[in-house]
Amino acid sequence: MMKRTITALAALGSLLLVLAPGAMAQADPAGDLAGTQWQLASYGTPGAETPLASGSVVTLSFESAGRLGGTGGCNSFGGEYTVQNNTLTISEVVSTLMACADNAVTQQEQAYLSALRAAHSFEQLDSQLIIHYGSGQRLVFTRTGQTAPPAGQFEDRTNPVALLASYYNAIARQEYQRAYGYWETPPDPYDEFVSGFADTASIQLIVQPPARYGGAAGSVYAEIPTVLMAQHFDGAQLMYAGCFVTRRSNMPLPENPQGNPWHLYSADLTQQPVDSSIPALLAGACPGG
Repeated sequence: MMKRTITALAALGSLLLVLAPGAMAQADPAGDLAGTQWQLASYGTPGAETPLASGSVVTLSFESAGRLGGTGGCNSFGGEYTVQNNTLTISEVVSTLMACADNAVTQQEQAYLSALRAAHSFEQLDSQLIIHYGSGQRLVFTRTGQTAPPAGQFEDRTNPVALLASYYNAIARQEYQRAYGYWETPPDPYDEFVSGFADTASIQLIVQPPARYGGAAGSVYAEIPTVLMAQHFDGAQLMYAGCFVTRRSNMPLPENPQGNPWHLYSADLTQQPVDSSIPALLAGACPGG
């Protein structure tokens, strides 16, 4: 029942905010940043920088045509940037609005996004990027060794909600192999998985932050209360509600500096009347509330 319900759903959720095309960065200077991806190491006043909250990962990706994105440690964000010589201007920064499970991560994320909006210059030193903001403060990044994802593609498996957003982004872009790969144990053979999305035109994804974390045998599990509003090509509108369960290993992997990625572990979604109360559905989506 769970597998068949999952494969009846498709397309992009509204969890990710989409920005209109913005100003183009100047070609030569911006080319030094375009296509690069960075991970935040510290922020604040030089000599007294604040290290990142334990276990959090904060990223920044420079996409082509003056677009950037990343994760603040809990929520994903996007924005626009322009470069002239060593001057960097970041604007139109918007993010998803999920509450973080850790208050320290919430405060860190707010400080990070505010710093990006206040950026005024930058410098690259080998594998390090320093963005200066405010009155003498700076963001210090290290290069991840990865290139930024293609424009419009969202790829983030550092937390359970971002994983689910990445999953529906992949479906929206018809990148079914990528979506299929998010499952630890896929719910169906690949061909059936793909065909299950054929009649769905769009979907709105509404989630709450993971209600509970739990651990067992070297793993960490997180439950995500979820409501899906599906629009079919024939005009039918359907609502589904239930619980996604995600999993990651808590065993250290030295070769992966960003930590072990989250996987989709299971899901139990059932169809609901379209006029149902969304807050009530979310409240009862996962066992035990």
